[in-house]
Amino acid sequence: MIPTESEVEIWTRSRNKPILAIDVGKGTEDVLLTKPGKGLQNAIQLVMPSMTQLIAKTIAEWKGKTLSIAGDTMAGEPWHKLVYQRSGNQPNSVIMTKDAAMSLRYDLDQVREKGISIVESIEKPDLELSDIGWDRLEAVMSKSSIDHEEIEFVLICCQEHGNPTGNVPIKEFRMKSVYGEQFHWNSKLLQGNAIPSYFPRLRSISSSVVKRWGIARDKVFVMDSAAAVLLGAANPLERELIVNVGNGHVSCIGHRYGKVEFVYEHHTGKFDQQLFENHIEKIYAGKLSHSEIIEEGGHGFVSYANKIEQYDSISVLGPNWIKLAEAATKVATPITNMMMAGPFGLLRALAMKFS
Repeated sequence: MIPTESEVEIWTRSRNKPILAIDVGKGTEDVLLTKPGKGLQNAIQLVMPSMTQLIAKTIAEWKGKTLSIAGDTMAGEPWHKLVYQRSGNQPNSVIMTKDAAMSLRYDLDQVREKGISIVESIEKPDLELSDIGWDRLEAVMSKSSIDHEEIEFVLICCQEHGNPTGNVPIKEFRMKSVYGEQFHWNSKLLQGNAIPSYFPRLRSISSSVVKRWGIARDKVFVMDSAAAVLLGAANPLERELIVNVGNGHVSCIGHRYGKVEFVYEHHTGKFDQQLFENHIEKIYAGKLSHSEIIEEGGHGFVSYANKIEQYDSISVLGPNWIKLAEAATKVATPITNMMMAGPFGLLRALAMKFS
C-alpha cells in the first residue's frame, strides 16, 4: 500500500533527524530538507537551476585552448553538445577522466571518436562535474543552522537510462530495468550499497554523497526520477492517470488505488495534447504498443494489466504541465508544490520501506 500524504507527514514528524531529498532534473534541481518534529510545510524547499544548465554556461564561455573535465558521471544534456562542438573543431582539446566521459556515453570508444582524450586522472581540472550543486546547498544549510552530520538519510533521484551489456537497445533496457515485468513501488528505492552495476549514474551520484559528506553508504538511497515523481504525485485513494511533463521527458502511468497498470515514457519536445489523447484512447482499446512509442521517438510502453478500463481523473504536473492543461482533470501538487513531487516521492518510498 502507498501511504497517503498525511501518513507520510506523520512518519516524517516522528524522525529525530533531518532527511534530505533531491530530484536532479534537466532544468532544475529540486530539494526538500525536513526538520525533526516539524511538518513538511516547515521543511526547506528549493527549486534551483540544474547543474547541467550551469555547466553548459561555463563551457560555452570557456576561453582556454584546452578544457580538462573530471568529476562524477552525470547528465550529459545540454552541455555535451558544446563539448562535442569544441572537440570537433579541435581534436584532443577536451580532456576527460573516465567517470566524467561516461556522462557523454557509457561506451568510451564512442566518446574518443568525437576527438576527446580520456585519461585516468586530472590533478587540477578546469571543470568538476556533479549532478548536485553542493556549494550552494551547503550555503543554504549553513545559513539555516543545519550541519550535514545531523542528516539521517540522503535520498536522490535522477533519470538513469542504464548501461546494458550485449546488443540490447538502450531504450529497451531502460524500460525493462526501471519498470520491469511488474511494477512494485517499494522495489524502486535502492540503497547506496546495493545499486546494480548497470546503473552507473545512480552509483556515481550515491558515491558523490559519501565522498563529499562521509555519510555511510547504507544511509544513502537512490531512485529513478520518473518513478519518484510519479510516486510523489499519486493519490492512493483514487483511480487516476498521472502525467509528468518534465523539461526533457514525459512519464505517464495509470494506477488504481496505488497499483500501477501501465507506464509509458516520451520526450517533451515531441509530446502534445493530441498525441496524449491518441495514446490514451489506444490504451483503453488495448491497441497501444511499445514499438509505436519507440517509432514516435519515445522510450516505450509497458502494460501490466490484461484490460485497462477508464480512469476517474487525469492528474498532470511538471514544469511543462501546461501542454496538457485542457486535458487535465487536476494539477498534482504534493505538499502544495508540484516541483516537490520528486523529493516527496523519495520520502514516501522511504516511509514505505521503514514504516
